[in-house]
Amino acid sequence: MSARPLPRREARPRSRLALSVPEGVPIELELASRGERAVGFVLDALLLLLLLAALTLLLAFAVQAPVGSLAGWAIVVWLLAFFLLRSGGFLWLELRGRGRSPGKRAAGLRIVDAAGAPLTVQALVARNLMREVELWLPLTFVLAPDALLPGLSGPIQLVAGLWVLGLLLFPCFHPSGARLGDLVAGTRVVRAPRALLLPELSASTARAPAERAFTHAHLDVYGIYELQMLEKALRLEQDLTARRATLVQVSQLVRAKVGWRGDERDQDAEPFLRDFYAALRRHLEDRLRLGKRKRDKHDG
Repeated sequence: MSARPLPRREARPRSRLALSVPEGVPIELELASRGERAVGFVLDALLLLLLLAALTLLLAFAVQAPVGSLAGWAIVVWLLAFFLLRSGGFLWLELRGRGRSPGKRAAGLRIVDAAGAPLTVQALVARNLMREVELWLPLTFVLAPDALLPGLSGPIQLVAGLWVLGLLLFPCFHPSGARLGDLVAGTRVVRAPRALLLPELSASTARAPAERAFTHAHLDVYGIYELQMLEKALRLEQDLTARRATLVQVSQLVRAKVGWRGDERDQDAEPFLRDFYAALRRHLEDRLRLGKRKRDKHDG
């Protein structure tokens, strides 16, 4: 008697975030899992520890003292540097990477605005400041309670430990895996895998050169991100009426943004967008061959 094969366990579907970006393209992004976010945070924390270790050795060398017996001013400098690194340092890296710190970049993650708007400096500042309340401040009470409130080390450590544990577990119970800082800043962390052009569209654009004579001034407005959003728009799987309405909206936004003087052929939006997509793709590829990479329209 043959054994019956066990039923194949289907992978649990990932949570998704539906957005409508300013270019008018409705898209869905995969939310990062709790494990992926933990990996990104650990990598960032390891980088922080390495920088702190290097600073500690530098201060010890400067004051000619063992690491465990630094002078008072050196300790003050160390604590100030620790605060700047854990808050301002990673804030700067996220701003420079447009929502991607080194840990998030290595884990393939990105911070986005939950409503689909451009990610703002205020949102990143709020996320990083909330991490002080969520993690660093209560950890300080856990690790050095006597330095802050002498005589109350036991109760303070217990309360601070429960505070850290509760906020670390908060993303496990939130539907989109957001931490408290995400809710305050209005952001989410999504997967940002390396985008590849699908073969049919890339092959068709390579075979069919754009009919419209787009200038460098038209094509220099957008970057790789907008090219990907335009490809998503051209691949939308909707009913004919809804797809046409979406492409008309995107076409109008693109023409207004790049300053295109339309002609009678632009009444049908899809041919215009396909021509613009082909021209923009070749333009960005030519720039890459010269070592010039334009990530998006904000990349000067």
